[in-house]
Amino acid sequence: YWDHFAGMMDSENGFHRAAAAQAIASLACADADCRLDKVFTHYLLLLDDPKVMVSSYFIQTLDRMARARPDFQPRIIKALLGIDRTHHTLAHKELLKADILGVFDRLFDLLPDKDRKAVLAFADAALQSTSGKTRKAAKVFLAKRKQPQ
Repeated sequence: YWDHFAGMMDSENGFHRAAAAQAIASLACADADCRLDKVFTHYLLLLDDPKVMVSSYFIQTLDRMARARPDFQPRIIKALLGIDRTHHTLAHKELLKADILGVFDRLFDLLPDKDRKAVLAFADAALQSTSGKTRKAAKVFLAKRKQPQ
């Protein structure tokens, strides 16, 4: 079914693209033929999907992807930290940051120190978000992850 789900990333239907993101992330751990390698760059483009709902569902899958394919983790972290470079509206970017903080929380213990520092800086900046959901997610994340000085 891999080719079917990979093809859905280009569907005109946003629900199909969101389902493709979730299916591909779920199948990544069983991808013995490394089919993901051929579509991963395209897969990451779902972060900048025209529909914010697709990007949200996509983001929520990325911790599974990073666990299944640790070799892709640096590209995943870089893409998430670059959310402000997407074409989403400012309000949508700020809302998506709450989803990103959830991914960072689930991956934090697996991250190298350099990425942990970048993630903590991202969370610190999110405390000033225009999204209440993101501000709350940042507070919870930092309370859990920040070391006492």
